[in-house]
Amino acid sequence: MWKTASRNLIAMMIGLILSGCGQNPPAKSNTEPAPVPGSGAASAPATGSTAKLTPTGETPGKDAKPATPTAPSTTSNTVAAGSYPHASYLTDDVVGILVAHPRRLTEMPLYTNARAAGMLKDMEREFSVLKPEEIELVTMLIDQPSINTTADKAGLQVVAAETNQTAEVVTARTIKQNLKMLGLAFHNYLDVNRHFPRHDGDGPGMFTGLSWRVHLLPYLEQADLYNQFKLDEPWDSEHNKKLIEKMPRIYQSAGVTDNGKTAVHVFTGDGSLFHGDKGPIFREITDGSSNTILAVAAGSDTAEIWTKPGGLPLDEKMPKKNLGKLSGKTFTVLMCDGSVMSLKTSVDDSVLTMMIKPADGMFVNIYDSVVFNDEPQDTPTLIVTLVHPADRTKILGTLLSGMEDETFEGQTIHKDTASAAWFADDQTYVFGPLTVIRKIISAKTSGKAGNPAILKQLALQADIAMAFDVGSQSALIAQIVEKNPIPGIGLVQNLKSIAVQYNLTGKPGDKLMEVLATTEDAQGASMISDILKGFLAQGKLMFKQIPVPPTQTAGEKELLKFAQGVVDSAALSQTDNQVQLLVPVPAGIEKLPELMKPAFDQARAAAEATKRRNTMKQFGLAFHNYHDVWLKFPGAGSSADGKKGLSWRVHLLPYLDQANLYNQFKMDEPWDSPHNKALIDQMPDIFKSEGVTEPNKTSYHVFTGPGSLFADDRAPGINMVTDGTSNTILAVEAGPDTAEIWTKPGGLDFDPKDPVKGLGKVVGDTFLILLCDGTVRFLPKTIPPTTLRKLIQCADGEVVDF
Repeated sequence: MWKTASRNLIAMMIGLILSGCGQNPPAKSNTEPAPVPGSGAASAPATGSTAKLTPTGETPGKDAKPATPTAPSTTSNTVAAGSYPHASYLTDDVVGILVAHPRRLTEMPLYTNARAAGMLKDMEREFSVLKPEEIELVTMLIDQPSINTTADKAGLQVVAAETNQTAEVVTARTIKQNLKMLGLAFHNYLDVNRHFPRHDGDGPGMFTGLSWRVHLLPYLEQADLYNQFKLDEPWDSEHNKKLIEKMPRIYQSAGVTDNGKTAVHVFTGDGSLFHGDKGPIFREITDGSSNTILAVAAGSDTAEIWTKPGGLPLDEKMPKKNLGKLSGKTFTVLMCDGSVMSLKTSVDDSVLTMMIKPADGMFVNIYDSVVFNDEPQDTPTLIVTLVHPADRTKILGTLLSGMEDETFEGQTIHKDTASAAWFADDQTYVFGPLTVIRKIISAKTSGKAGNPAILKQLALQADIAMAFDVGSQSALIAQIVEKNPIPGIGLVQNLKSIAVQYNLTGKPGDKLMEVLATTEDAQGASMISDILKGFLAQGKLMFKQIPVPPTQTAGEKELLKFAQGVVDSAALSQTDNQVQLLVPVPAGIEKLPELMKPAFDQARAAAEATKRRNTMKQFGLAFHNYHDVWLKFPGAGSSADGKKGLSWRVHLLPYLDQANLYNQFKMDEPWDSPHNKALIDQMPDIFKSEGVTEPNKTSYHVFTGPGSLFADDRAPGINMVTDGTSNTILAVEAGPDTAEIWTKPGGLDFDPKDPVKGLGKVVGDTFLILLCDGTVRFLPKTIPPTTLRKLIQCADGEVVDF
């Protein structure tokens, strides 16, 4: 829930930028702004400019080359730490900062007009826990660990922070990605050879004296390395031993430092998939490919030479014993269907044995042993100072789920599985990953809070200011440049920092936006300036060449003229090792909300349609992931294993990143039992549907009428859809008048003669459906009843031609 909230706050700031592009605020706001709580000083006017910095980040002395005059300004770039109360929360690993003053922005007449026009409705509804006018100051911190997590997700090689060199950090996400690639390689090998490779040889059954890992090389884009091996010699022959040091990165394991060793294994021995002298075949996996382990990332103490044959011997009574010392609460396995799962280290030995054995005839419910959504968090940390003290319980209930408390260095941290909240005082709250919160508390309580040089680059008196230390990311940037051979991209390696400021409450002629890029030297700045000048000139020309429709209204003409003036005013300049892009506050800014209302209405409608489509797509993925595990969909009011009393929506929760909420339900009690009824108020946002205003109700349904997939209170399998998965409805977003409590079992009982009536009062001209193949479509509410009936009934033998 915290990750959603942080995204919404970031979206709120973007919304403020888009909707409040500058206008004179009331006189008091412009000259006597309210002091930031805890600062001991009043904020300076919000028309700030950014002073030029030397390469060291310090303000130039009197002998420095003067900066080229730009727009009028009344403030310097930086302020004393005492007037920026969040300075004491910074840690040494902060590489990016965003500072904003939401309350100041909401005092603009422009903001008021935009709200009255309904342009901010969605933004404010999404972030209901705190309103912009309640926030005096907000700081978003981006630290190096969050950068590393993001880089890892993007497939970049994460480097050791202390060296910034090439010592790779093998993260949990890296292991998952590697196992997914191994799964694909296993299946490609199977397609060609009709067998998996054996643990000590190839698929057809030949003993080669080399590990299965070697035989997968051609399917891992490592054919050149594979061809260097002598398959008629053992792994430790003089020739093959020389290749051990060439172990591919895909076999790297967390905690394993010995070169050429890996803790990625298969299981061997009686009853396991890789027993015997033949490569396993797929039809031997009679217990189900989604329930059987193909490979495992075990403890680092199990590491073995990657080319050496063998695996982890199966001990049926204590299979975890051979997994070694597992660090953390989970370990990662590759299933025979190619999926990758995080299993709890506390998994019962008997369950693990059943998962390892492919044909013991025992069906295992693996759900209780799987940890969903255990990815490391790349969410930034937010420090929020409010105008007045707020309800802590309300804030915690909105941001965290499954909350518990922890005492750390005398401070109480409220946390869930990966996120945390700390109340520094009655008006200042810190939200973010638990590890970051601990570091901030340590720094602040010890009085040794970091004061990164990046803080000196922030225009702290601006309405919104951002700065990022680009130079500290040189190793990651080098990889990006290497992977993206775009002309000119290499120049980014010259950058030391980027600072941006927005002054939305400024007067016409003040700085609306300034981007300041600092490079290693003046030559680098000159090269970047030359390229950006070309892009800027080309952009201005392209804007002038935008085709104007002949039916353009007077308002659209005025808006285009206004936009043309803003584009024309953008100017690029260079001073020493800095490049500046400046856009002044334009005249006539007060007319912008009225001019942009039609465009905002269209954009909002398009965004809402996209959001609804994406919601349905997530439902489709959740339905099919559920089916992969249970071989059935959940019933309209039951689970696949026959537990009744709760809606299909509840049973999909683990597959919608809501496992914590799912685990709070009592499956042996009905939806309206005292215990389960108390969870109704926790309806996830994904079930919010268009036009439904009653809390905890949704109009996302399945059909339960005659001939439908969910008729007769059954948990249907995909094999029941004989009309074709692309011709049968799995779920629908009906009219808001059909809304029902989200946990209540049931669906839409339609009339085959008039199925459209069952949709209720549909908002607009279309309604949204999810087909059994995962496709999402908008259908007209004027759809012929016979066509809709064919789509709802899953086995009537009548195909719909879309």
